[in-house]
Amino acid sequence: MSFNATFALMANKVGFKPQDITQYNNVGIPPEEPLAIWTSPYAALLLWSPRIDALAVEQLWKTVQACFDRILLDQEKDGKGTFDGFMIVVLKEPPSPDMIAPFSKIQSDTAVCRKHILWPGKNGHTDIEGQLLELTPLGLPKVDRLIDAAQLPGLDATQRAFVEEIEHEKSGMRVADKHLKDMGWQLKGGGDEAE
Repeated sequence: MSFNATFALMANKVGFKPQDITQYNNVGIPPEEPLAIWTSPYAALLLWSPRIDALAVEQLWKTVQACFDRILLDQEKDGKGTFDGFMIVVLKEPPSPDMIAPFSKIQSDTAVCRKHILWPGKNGHTDIEGQLLELTPLGLPKVDRLIDAAQLPGLDATQRAFVEEIEHEKSGMRVADKHLKDMGWQLKGGGDEAE
């Protein structure tokens, strides 16, 4: 199975869907530069397979990064909340010695916080497809719905009574002092030390 087919299979399993990237072609990325965007309710994946030399990679990186920033901001403006971004750079062969430095610079660039650079033979993988398992968003379970707010665990009767007592007294310290006295403890000077 090809890289693209393997990627599509894994991305679909966890809720990522391909998006039309042509709307972002006017940001200066050469049309022949292969880019693909996949989104889910919480994140976007940008696939980039650069076809250029070392000098041009560094220059084009800034443009690709600007495109990705715009994609993420557009997703957030659509009311989808904060969007996480993962840039995946896919090289068809191991980088030549003159390409190591530019790709190291890209990988350590903090403007896009999650970047993965894949190539055959990296980390002992004979193919690029095997490295897909190392990409965090592809290993997450599918998101069926977003949770609007955290749900607090339920309280038993004793715990509810304690919370109600604190709310009534308007002072956690007074309630704690009362309960400590009931147990034979005493707070010194209203502090947190017990005798």
